[in-house]
Amino acid sequence: MKYFMKYFMKYFTFSLLFCVSVASMQAQKSVLKFVQQQKYVVAEGGLLKLSLQIEQSYNRFGHLVKQEYFYPKAGGQLQADRKILHTFDSRGRHLGTMEYNGDNILEAESKIYWDERDNRSKVEEINYNNGELASTLTSYLLEYDERGNKRQEVYYDEGGNQEKTRQWFYNKNDEVIKSVQIIDKKNQPKKKNIQTYKRHKNGDLSKAVSTESVNGKEYRKDVQLFSNNQIVRWRKYINGKFESEFINEYRDSVVIRTTKRNTRKVISLEQAQREQAKREKRASKARKNNKRNNELWITNTEYDAYGNIAISTQSINNKVVLVTQYDYDDYGNCTRIIKTNKETGERDEEIVEYEQMGNVSRRTFYKNNEVMSEERFIYEYHPRD
Repeated sequence: MKYFMKYFMKYFTFSLLFCVSVASMQAQKSVLKFVQQQKYVVAEGGLLKLSLQIEQSYNRFGHLVKQEYFYPKAGGQLQADRKILHTFDSRGRHLGTMEYNGDNILEAESKIYWDERDNRSKVEEINYNNGELASTLTSYLLEYDERGNKRQEVYYDEGGNQEKTRQWFYNKNDEVIKSVQIIDKKNQPKKKNIQTYKRHKNGDLSKAVSTESVNGKEYRKDVQLFSNNQIVRWRKYINGKFESEFINEYRDSVVIRTTKRNTRKVISLEQAQREQAKREKRASKARKNNKRNNELWITNTEYDAYGNIAISTQSINNKVVLVTQYDYDDYGNCTRIIKTNKETGERDEEIVEYEQMGNVSRRTFYKNNEVMSEERFIYEYHPRD
């Protein structure tokens, strides 16, 4: 469902924002029912002008059941652009999605099937032409072994061809010790990724190794020294040669310092292809980045008395390049974020306001003290029982 995926990815961050809000409302027995989001951009004369309106509806269990997108027309009226409906069963499992165009004509549909283990076992994608059924294909399948463990999952492209598969292997305790993923998409190099795991007696990971092969080149990542499944060190190798390392330092299970060390600048094949296409536009920046070999990157994080992040500082070779400051209200809500680039002097600021139930009611974005855009939110809640 190309239309659905396009809009889903575009507004995924917006939806995530309310996942937390829905959970908090449930705790207070006030469940979110409806959200209207309006996006404004700076127009001529420096005034804010509506550019997009999104409306989302939720059922009493917090599931998103309807999304609608509107764009302003000449004269200020709103034009419907797309409507997406989601259905769920009595157990809260997502059963499918139906997508309509601005004329309320059905264009695409997905059907999701679940097995007795509550795992998504099959997905069908259905396309319509002017409201009439045009095609149906399977986009996902999940298989199990004789012990009930996931054995293989397969993803299919729009033509019904396998484009990604993943297999799992287990020890006698049914814990994953290895997984193999193969991605074979059209017009892209074939990739094979093998992940192996070692565990402590209590089942916690002690080491994970990921090896990806692309066009004969091997990229390996060793994630070591797990402590309660927290990453302490992450090392990267290319064709067996050490390339980079991340080290996390914890205090009471909270990361307080991250150190990054590179031996030289290395990019993957896909990144190299993207860089080639943008090389002329990024020439000056690339020259600057190429000087940053054998650098030491450090991120320091400071917290306030309530455990909130107060200041985050990023440094290169002991030189501060980016400082991020956070302010909070009496309820612990983040009300302001200021990012200052010490190299360029640029200053990005975000001001956040909240409504009485704790959800964001307004976000205003500034660049060097000038308003760049704004988001406004209106909420409705289901009646309390």
